[in-house]
Amino acid sequence: MSDVMRDFPGLEPIRQRFRATLADRQSDVAHHALEAWNASQEGGTPKAVARHLKEVRNRLHTIAGSAGSLGYGELGEAAFHGEAEIISYLEREDAATSAAVPADVIYAINTFIERCGAAIDGD
Repeated sequence: MSDVMRDFPGLEPIRQRFRATLADRQSDVAHHALEAWNASQEGGTPKAVARHLKEVRNRLHTIAGSAGSLGYGELGEAAFHGEAEIISYLEREDAATSAAVPADVIYAINTFIERCGAAIDGD
């Protein structure tokens, strides 16, 4: 049991609700990441790629803010890292003219999705 859970046993119902919502959040992140990737591979516009990456960023931001405080430190770190990678990419000048999704962004999103799976499974 983590220190958070020992110190605040009333958090367990909140953790359970958080964990129950993760599958939907994981699915949303995966959906928008895939749509961004598809747009980058199928002649989509930079605007379409950015729109989907912003959706991923928004979801990761929400999770990054709550995961760590509920005892899911690795998940929170993965969400924060993914959010930071997306922000860094979207702030680049070439993001407005290129529909490519950098490998670092895809890797960070994939890491988050994997960590989500572990949290859902109770690892």
